[in-house]
Amino acid sequence: MLNTRLPGPGAICLSQQIEYLGPIFIGDTITAVVEVTAWQPEKHLITLKTTCHNQDSRQVITGQAVMMFLKEVMA
Repeated sequence: MLNTRLPGPGAICLSQQIEYLGPIFIGDTITAVVEVTAWQPEKHLITLKTTCHNQDSRQVITGQAVMMFLKEVMA
């Protein structure tokens, strides 16, 4: 989803860390929550934390990404 829908046009993924905490099976319903944890406008950087839960409310994925935005997008 990063770079295709989140955080939006003009974003470049600089780093991404993903930890799989449990199995995900065909037919599971996964809910992802993305939270902005840091914003550095002078460097055009944003840090995102992602958590994913299955239909049983078990956390199955956690991760972090650092994104860079073009100046025009940040304005």
